[in-house]
Amino acid sequence: MYDHVRVVYILINLLNVIVMIYFGVHMSKTASKRMYWQYAAFPIISYCICMGLRFGRMIDYNLYADRYHELGKSLQEGGYELLFGLTNSVMFRLGLPYQCFILLCSFLLIYSFVFLLKSYRRAAPYMFVIFLIEAYNAENYIRWYLGISFFLLFVAFLHKSRYWKCAVFGAVAVLFHIGMLPLIAACLALCWLRRSVLPPVIAQVLLVISVFIGSIQMLGFLEPYINFFGFDQRSASYADNFGQLISGQLGSIGVRDELRWSTQIRKIAAYSFPLYIIPQLLKRNRIRYLDANLFMIGILIAPIFGQVEILDRYGSAFLLFSIMVSGYSYYYVLSNYRRYSIYMQFFCVISLFAYIYPVFSDMFNRTEWYQMLFIWDADGREKLPLYYFLK
Repeated sequence: MYDHVRVVYILINLLNVIVMIYFGVHMSKTASKRMYWQYAAFPIISYCICMGLRFGRMIDYNLYADRYHELGKSLQEGGYELLFGLTNSVMFRLGLPYQCFILLCSFLLIYSFVFLLKSYRRAAPYMFVIFLIEAYNAENYIRWYLGISFFLLFVAFLHKSRYWKCAVFGAVAVLFHIGMLPLIAACLALCWLRRSVLPPVIAQVLLVISVFIGSIQMLGFLEPYINFFGFDQRSASYADNFGQLISGQLGSIGVRDELRWSTQIRKIAAYSFPLYIIPQLLKRNRIRYLDANLFMIGILIAPIFGQVEILDRYGSAFLLFSIMVSGYSYYYVLSNYRRYSIYMQFFCVISLFAYIYPVFSDMFNRTEWYQMLFIWDADGREKLPLYYFLK
């Protein structure tokens, strides 16, 4: 019945990558806002088709299908944030199907990224591909990445020192997902810092330690403070169970499998190269200190935070700054490769290959039909049974 699904899934994803690179090249050469957005329309549409028209996706897609109807009938259901509930309610009352909500989420995420990308447009082709990797969890964490979309707009206006707009989009992000508060606080705390938080060599050593021997049990020292993150009833319940979670008393609930050694090496190769280019980019004002420092924090905490689903959201959020930092690092070195030794050129190519490899490995290695459906495969269904994703 679903023999065609894998072929269609691969072709659409490949086309999406091609569109993003091709029009990313054109965007990188534009001098006017008008031309920038004319070219940007194609990657935006491509991503909306590739991700926004997916059906069933991961477990959250099917969970939030029920929330869409519940919030449509009553905003009191579930205790969700005001704007998240209101968006669901308005769209439901307008008679729009749940898939329209999913499409809106995908549009807001890619639009906010393209808006943020404007000041880094020279590296657009690289950043588009890295975006597909670092925003990979948007496939599942629907409400989280809806908040992230407005968080990216918050960061874009923070870059420009437009503090009123920055405050507005920060508030909107929080009203979609209360978990945006720590991210906004981290940005505000670091935006005044005019130096790197760590030298490249120190960051490199800590990255290796984090990837190879970092364990979730190392976060035990956070337990006395984790209740500060209990912003609402849902996050408070997570905070209350934090100690049991990291000690293994809750079994494997919310805990990810350990990374394979090949994946560990690939991550180190991907994130190491930008560390050594950051000082040059900062000296030449090609990237911002805020982005560089949040990138360093991200690559150090993500291997540990990624072991627990709840914390993985924050690790993934900090790694979004790798899009700018790593993307510009590859662009800068490959555009000026004659300035660098053959060893640095080789390091750059190996790092770039290690970084973009998951884009293609994921699309070719998927085998479960229910993870590759599009809306035209729905056959009148609005969601898939949860047991598919709980196997």
